[in-house]
Amino acid sequence: MIWLIHLKVKTSAILILLVMFVNRPVISQVPVDTIQFFAEAGVLLSTGKTSPFWLFSNRSGTVPLQSPSFGMRTGFSGEAGITRNIKLSFGADINAFLAKKSRINFQQVYGNLKFGFLSLKGGIWEEIHGNQDSALSSGGLLWSGNAPPIPKIGLIVPDYTTVPFTKGFLKFRGGIYHGWLEDNDYYADAWLHHKYLYLQLGGNSTVHFEYGLHHFAQWGGVSSRFPGQKLPHDLHTFLKVLNGRGANTDAPYMEVNAVGNHLGSNNFAISYDKSPITATVYWQTIFEDESGMKFKNIRDGLWGIKLRLENKRIISGMLLEFINTTHQSGPTAELHTDSTMIVLSGNDNYFNNSLYGAGWTNGEMTIGTPLITSPVLLPEWTDLYIDNNKITALHCGIEGEIGRMGYTLLYTFSENLGTNYVPFPQSRKQHSFMLRSVFSDITPIHATVSVTLAVDMGDLFDKNMGVYISFRKEGLISRPPKKPDN
Repeated sequence: MIWLIHLKVKTSAILILLVMFVNRPVISQVPVDTIQFFAEAGVLLSTGKTSPFWLFSNRSGTVPLQSPSFGMRTGFSGEAGITRNIKLSFGADINAFLAKKSRINFQQVYGNLKFGFLSLKGGIWEEIHGNQDSALSSGGLLWSGNAPPIPKIGLIVPDYTTVPFTKGFLKFRGGIYHGWLEDNDYYADAWLHHKYLYLQLGGNSTVHFEYGLHHFAQWGGVSSRFPGQKLPHDLHTFLKVLNGRGANTDAPYMEVNAVGNHLGSNNFAISYDKSPITATVYWQTIFEDESGMKFKNIRDGLWGIKLRLENKRIISGMLLEFINTTHQSGPTAELHTDSTMIVLSGNDNYFNNSLYGAGWTNGEMTIGTPLITSPVLLPEWTDLYIDNNKITALHCGIEGEIGRMGYTLLYTFSENLGTNYVPFPQSRKQHSFMLRSVFSDITPIHATVSVTLAVDMGDLFDKNMGVYISFRKEGLISRPPKKPDN
């Protein structure tokens, strides 16, 4: 087998590395407080040619689709205090696997400069967005951690921060990013815009209300629809992208609704938190055009309820979700004209886009929920890049501890209809199971052993059973606390 080397780090990563390592007169004089390092090795086997769904989904591209495969990952992260109110955190790790399509790549290379409640972060790092549970959920509708990380740089308020004069009753967090999307056969040099804002009401109460809004856009670059022609990418265009505004009536029909490819989600949640129980009910919407923004596709979305129990228990967390994307503001697209632009509504065709033909994907994996099937899993079906975006699904998860073993159990049932343009001849029903068992400190080198079993049964994917076994060793180097002056 031939190793394919993918060590290209985009502009955002280079910028942060310059800050960290080139500007030595500033950074080199700052002692590092902690360095955490890890090394991990794993082997994947399955009865089919590919991994079962829950072995590779929502894993940020770290588990390969092909089976059998052998993988290794190693890296470090650290923190350093520059001043009393300014802190630097950083990290890097390399992921490699040997399979039919082998590769080695930087999985993460990032730096984060935090000053007060603000953070300036750049590079490549794994993350998820949305109000879902990070461990048990099927994944956020628009950003689930299903695709490989995207290089970006952003200004962020990562933690809930009190709005002045509200005495803690109203808090906010949010951020704005600029990113660089991976090139593919459909576009090159395209950019990512992402901004989000969350508000939380409740203060010290046991009940909290939360609302969040996400806005994503693919823009700029060169589209295969217009070979050799650079799409608009100046400041005027960015301001339109920032506001989600459409182009003029004489623009190509792909951009009449908005410059670039836009997606968004409203996130609502209400939670009850009183020791030892935390219960949360949440809802995520999806919109890609005016009709979705006006809730004409209100039947579509993700609804969930999660329960968390403190302390180590046989059951410490439970979750139930329902996902529907079948309405799509109606089955047919409609155009209408207001005073300045043509507006498109209906047949939302989630995650597909005419101008950016690879749609809402990165590395052939959907960036949003993996239940909208990634292109790499249905390569033969239609000319659309994403062939299955009309789904209903029921998903549940349980986790806890039994003795020295931690476990996570996931089960998903989905009914898959294809797309409005090319529906499946008949619905495809699918069952996907996963059981992960984690054993800490049971080896002579005090490594963590993880055994993950997964099964697929149904009409969407081939019947398949697989296992992923990994060994992970972590270490920590800390600078001793400074002794008080005598």
